Amino acid sequence: MLVEPSIKWVALKHVIELKTGDVIQGRMSGQAYVVTGQYGDRATAVKTVDVMNPNEWLVMRPVQPE
Repeated sequence: MLVEPSIKWVALKHVIELKTGDVIQGRMSGQAYVVTGQYGDRATAVKTVDVMNPNEWLVMRPVQPE
């Protein structure tokens, strides 16, 4: 039995509709972004990647004083 997804892509009519945490997709690129800020007539969003192989990544951490 095929189960329909409970979410789907819908057209954005106004930027003000966006909420922090929304996932948006560029119509031309198809790339997805997560909204991190909403400022009325504009929003800020970041691109995310899946992190699976720890050998491919560095993490920045504060240096502990000696």
